[in-house]
Amino acid sequence: MINNPTQYQVVFDIAQTGFQHWFALAGGFIFIAAAVVMFWLARRGARTAGRWAKLQLVPMTIFLAVWSVLPFVWFADKYRNYLHIRTALEQSHCDVVAGQVTQFGHLPEWRKSPGVGEEFAVNGIQFSYREGSAQNGFHQAGIIHDGQQVRISYYDWHDGHNRDIARLEIAP
Repeated sequence: MINNPTQYQVVFDIAQTGFQHWFALAGGFIFIAAAVVMFWLARRGARTAGRWAKLQLVPMTIFLAVWSVLPFVWFADKYRNYLHIRTALEQSHCDVVAGQVTQFGHLPEWRKSPGVGEEFAVNGIQFSYREGSAQNGFHQAGIIHDGQQVRISYYDWHDGHNRDIARLEIAP
């Protein structure tokens, strides 16, 4: 008897794809620049307006400072998450499942996260993602379909529903 192992083609590999969310870092710098300009204009107007206008600068300064920091916090969290998943894949700490895609379906569109979402199972392991989301793992709609033979290396966050696909391979 000849053993014919399934050959797979790599469709996604987080280590080869790289980090995708640099826009948050750029957005943080843009927001800081906008905040500085707004603060400068408000301060300039408050000089001639009197004491009450100067007191109004305090909450605005706090507001601008907080909102200027948030994009950097979001970026740092996403980059840390990316490094965690990539390192797990590179050090063979990801779980691997191979088999046929079953229970494929589209996720309902949510107001907070628009875009095409997909969910499916492979050997009882559930996966879901939304195209255009801030997920670091595979999240491209239109690639997976029912009955397809796949091998998935994934990082399980052990919270019951979050699994990031670190590597997706599809049999031709």
